[in-house]
Formats: sequence, structure tokens, C-alpha cells
Amino acid sequence: MSRLWPDTLQAGLFPEHCWLAKGKGKRGGKRDMLGSVTALTQTADVLSGLDQCLMQAEGKRRGSARLSLVVSDSIATIAPLPWQDGLSSEAELQGYARICFDKLGVDIGPNWILHVEYLRYGATGLAYALPRDWMDSLLAKLEERQIQLRSVLPISAAIFGDGPDIAKSGLTVVLLFEATQHCALIYQDGTLVARDVEPFAQSIEKTCHRLLARTLASRKSESKDSLALLWWAYREIEFPKEVIQAHAADAKVSQIAEGAWP
Repeated sequence: MSRLWPDTLQAGLFPEHCWLAKGKGKRGGKRDMLGSVTALTQTADVLSGLDQCLMQAEGKRRGSARLSLVVSDSIATIAPLPWQDGLSSEAELQGYARICFDKLGVDIGPNWILHVEYLRYGATGLAYALPRDWMDSLLAKLEERQIQLRSVLPISAAIFGDGPDIAKSGLTVVLLFEATQHCALIYQDGTLVARDVEPFAQSIEKTCHRLLARTLASRKSESKDSLALLWWAYREIEFPKEVIQAHAADAKVSQIAEGAWP
């Protein structure tokens, strides 16, 4: 490969863990870790975590690069979008997304950058918005280092994009473990039907217990015989197996990614 070709970089920015890598980046793909920071505790610190990772990467990459970025859900605001016939233009989709955010008590005004994603006709979509000032700071940091931003996705949106591959027939619950919150993406027969969030408190076990109990209670009318429980974590953790025994002992449990890479 020509040395003039830009590097392909991936990064993850999460409270308590930021990292930067070079390589293919998809699950199972080969990558070289260029930088990692684990001491950060607040959402506001993740851009400084990216700075530290980029400094660690100096001398390990060429001058120019293209970056795909996955970030903590806590940076964004996110809403499932029930399917609506008749919406076609970007303006109509964004207007509908703002209505869905309004129902959640969130006003998406000019200080947010909004994106709407539908994976297939007739299925629930997902909208996410990132703070404009946060994006401006990110782009300024990357421009200083000749890095072009290819994409930036909250972790829920990144996992949602893989939904057709991970969610099959029956009930599928995807648990996303972060340092500040846990999230559940709930699929029925391969289609996203709901999303729920539980702020982190006390321990992974207790937080997951509250989230999973509420999630399964909301699906009482559906059979749990074919329940698939998938999970992702921002760092290497032991899955709280006692929570499964309490709420979904017969579920098929599998990790959909290792560490912080979706």
C-alpha cells in the first residue's frame, strides 16, 4: 500500500476508557492499538482522552488519516422512531424525529446535530443527536492533526446498525454496559421495538438487575422461550451471571463484542 494513502483509524470514547486503533476495525478484524486511556471518569473528559490517545500514537501512524468514531451514549440523546408511512424527505424525517424527542422531554434545537436512520422499509428506526459545540471541538482537534472524520456513532446507533445480523426471531435483548449508565435495546423478531436506560448506581450487578427486570416486565405478553440475551461492554468485565439466573435463566447469552470495540 502506498505510504501516501491515509491511515484508517478507529476510536472509542467512553467515560473510564478511551482508545485509538489502526486496522480493519470490525469485529474479528485485525487492528493495532495505538493509544489507550483508562483513568477518565466523566463524560466531559472523553475529548481530552482522545487527545491523550493521539499523543500516544505519534510516530505510529502517517500524517493524514480517516477516523471512524464510536462514542458513549451519554454524549448523545437517542430515540427509537416508530415507522411512519409517507415520510420521504430529510426535512420530514428530521421533523418527525424532533416530535419523538419532544415526547421524551428533549428539545432538539439548533445546538444539536441530528441524524435519522432507518435500516429497512416498515421497521422502527433510530434518531440520535450530538451537541454541536462538542462536535465543533472534536472536528477542531482532528483538523490540527490532519485527520478526517468518516463517522461518529453513539454505541446504541452502532449496535442498531448491526441489528439485522444480531437480532433473530423471537425476543432479543441487547445490554450495553457503560461506566455511567446501562442500556437495553429490545428487538422482537429482528425489529427494534424499544430502548431503555438505567443510570449506573452501586454496581454492574445491581444496575443490570434493575434494567433487565424492567425490560422483561414490559414484554410480559411475549414468550420468553426463545429469549436471546446479547451484551457489550466498554471494557473487559465479567458478565453478572446471577442476574441471568434471577431473570432469564433459560436465555441464550452471548457477547457480541470484546472490550470497547463494537
